[in-house]
Amino acid sequence: MTVSGQAFKQYIIKLTELFENEKDTLCELDRKIGDGDHGVTMNIGYQAVKQEINNELQSQNDIAKISVAVGKTFLDAVGSSVGPLYASGYLKGAVAVKNKDNLDDAALYDFWIAFSKGIKARGKAEIGDKTMIDTLEPFLTR
Repeated sequence: MTVSGQAFKQYIIKLTELFENEKDTLCELDRKIGDGDHGVTMNIGYQAVKQEINNELQSQNDIAKISVAVGKTFLDAVGSSVGPLYASGYLKGAVAVKNKDNLDDAALYDFWIAFSKGIKARGKAEIGDKTMIDTLEPFLTR
């Protein structure tokens, strides 16, 4: 499988749609262990990202540059703790795929491993802390 810059952007837009459609469910889940705003926060962040993709990034194909812009846009749009976490993930993912317009399976894997490690490093969380690391950690081993 090969993922182009255009396909990567379409994937991010699909994530935006997912967060928009499931924001109430995410908020309900978040109320059980947090303040209940996770779905709204993720939707705000990804709506800003979608706008960036449809405007400033429309002709960009370098996946690292797209990822950096996604991370920075998400961070600018979201003031809660999740903003820096996702921004760190996208920025670390960008480093893993620098200067690539297409990602093969190995490069895509490298991107998501770096993304996960970026979130883990920023949040300083460990398995069992009831954070997203509980779901991301399994991806950190090859």
